[in-house]
Amino acid sequence: MNEYKFEETQETFKDKMQDIKSLLSNIEKKYN
Repeated sequence: MNEYKFEETQETFKDKMQDIKSLLSNIEKKYN
């Protein structure tokens, strides 16, 4: 049960990182 929760959290974390990366690249595009 705990392992599953941990894996789920990892996936969510990856998704958040993707969101942050795309946000950053959008910001870069605006200012370049």
